[in-house]
Amino acid sequence: MFGIIFISSITAGLSNPTSDKKTLSGKITDKETGEAIIGVSIYLPDLKTGTTSNIDGTYKLENLPSTKILVHVTIIGYKSIVENIDLTTTSTKNFILEESVNELNEVVVSGLSNAAQKNRTATPITTISSIQLLQTSATNIIDALATQPECRR
Repeated sequence: MFGIIFISSITAGLSNPTSDKKTLSGKITDKETGEAIIGVSIYLPDLKTGTTSNIDGTYKLENLPSTKILVHVTIIGYKSIVENIDLTTTSTKNFILEESVNELNEVVVSGLSNAAQKNRTATPITTISSIQLLQTSATNIIDALATQPECRR
């Protein structure tokens, strides 16, 4: 009789293993207008997980451990927010983002032709056609390549 009570109390304690899992949700808005901001990244670097805010500025992260966690809230054009949140006491966290102007330095785009790219590589590249290989009297690929003047450097 005691064995049955003991086993049932153990299984009752194990029946809900997700009870320690927490959810963090909230809304992200613009400080000036109060409007929802779409596409804001909410990232938890310690857990390597995150989400983005949807069309009404809301977000939701589920299955989080019951602990203090670092949260990064970022989007281009707004100041980033980095904040520690205690998930044991907090399940809803709204963020109000302030616009930020970032000037970028000039951007230089350069390109190289295929011939110039071959000259820049640390290992020289030579293209040999199959016809050139067949015109040699070699019996294997190593001897055929050795007869090419470009390969004898």
